[in-house]
Amino acid sequence: MTIDEMKRKILSDRELISAAPLKPRDFRVYEMDGMATVIVGARRIGKTSFMKRYASDLIDSGVEPERICYLSFFTSADLDFPFSMIEDAYYSLYPEFQKDKSVWFFLDEVQGIKNWGGGVAHLMEAHPCHVMITGSSAKMLSADLADELRGRCIPQKFYPLSFREFLSFNDIEYELKENYSDSERNILRRQFDLYMARSSYPQLCHNDDAELRQIILNSYFDLTFSRDIIDRYDISRSAMLRYLMKRMTKNSGAPFTLRKLVNVLESAGYKTSLPLVSSYIEIMCDTCFMNELTIYGTEKEKERNAKKLYAIDHQAAVLFREFSSSSGIILEHIILLTIMHYSSLKPSYFRSEDGYETDFLLSGSDSEPRHLIQVTDEFQESREREIRGLECAMKELNLSTGYIVTMDEEETISSAYGLIRVIPAWKFTLNASTLLN
Repeated sequence: MTIDEMKRKILSDRELISAAPLKPRDFRVYEMDGMATVIVGARRIGKTSFMKRYASDLIDSGVEPERICYLSFFTSADLDFPFSMIEDAYYSLYPEFQKDKSVWFFLDEVQGIKNWGGGVAHLMEAHPCHVMITGSSAKMLSADLADELRGRCIPQKFYPLSFREFLSFNDIEYELKENYSDSERNILRRQFDLYMARSSYPQLCHNDDAELRQIILNSYFDLTFSRDIIDRYDISRSAMLRYLMKRMTKNSGAPFTLRKLVNVLESAGYKTSLPLVSSYIEIMCDTCFMNELTIYGTEKEKERNAKKLYAIDHQAAVLFREFSSSSGIILEHIILLTIMHYSSLKPSYFRSEDGYETDFLLSGSDSEPRHLIQVTDEFQESREREIRGLECAMKELNLSTGYIVTMDEEETISSAYGLIRVIPAWKFTLNASTLLN
């Protein structure tokens, strides 16, 4: 790409900022002078639309369009240039803005540009501008990025649609409250059933064609594999990695060990090793398509016990499963997404000394346990076991409350160890920001 081509891209990409209203998201942008905002998340979950809306809102507030440099980098053809070309091209178009603090740079899927971190740092040093970046690599949230930008970035994680956002996207009005009328409950429950069926991807939230949704979800899987893995990493055994990624998606939420995965791959005819499989798991998490969950405990206990990988979307989690009875898996993924959306606490899973497992334990930065959450779509059938398991966890962790998230049931149970609140998933997801912080 030449500098003249970059100038044309700056002018044409600005036209991509839609004048049509885009739906708001439950996402707070953290900003500070001299700091770049870095928004990271999986592909196709709405980062680009969010960025466009943010830029559009700036224009509506009075910022001149010329003071906004919006650039998207979705194909490898867009990435064959030094980062400094963006700076040179924009300020050659608008030299009068070189020291203008109201200039905004919106750089979408920037992680493929070589030395982009150093380029952003230089841009902010040379010009008092605002910078917002999106990317689909979890490494953009790491300490390495902070070092590259010399501590001049605010990294944030972006997620697919929560149930609250799904309601907004479908123009369903509701109130956040403790008690709902029967008609309100029926409406919200019906919408939650649609959310479970359609997925948390924005493009699918209005789609009633199950076969088409399946095709699109498959395309998202392929896009993640091709763009975020094959194009980004030097993968010598792509067939094995694809097999492993498909298997981990198919078994999303199930415990695994590296040794077991090595045995599975070798049984399938692939020659591999523990370090290679470990690196492939890390790559899958880097795409933001999957999230890793460890057991609650010390670092040694985390290493010694099985881990879990959860797909970013609840329908993606059942994409390759042969059986249709998957409401429990779907529900578990929705609750984890809700936790990541609305809680600043860290999720893990917990196993009591009696062998009972609790789906999610939320703890603070001090590792202090805060909330226990068990998820079940068959509460009446497993009532005694679910209550007993949560009681064991409450006793061991010295917590006086716990949640059992269900499909429909709602009650408060008093036990010798505290209160257990049984709550339907639709209600839990709506009120999660209050319940989990």
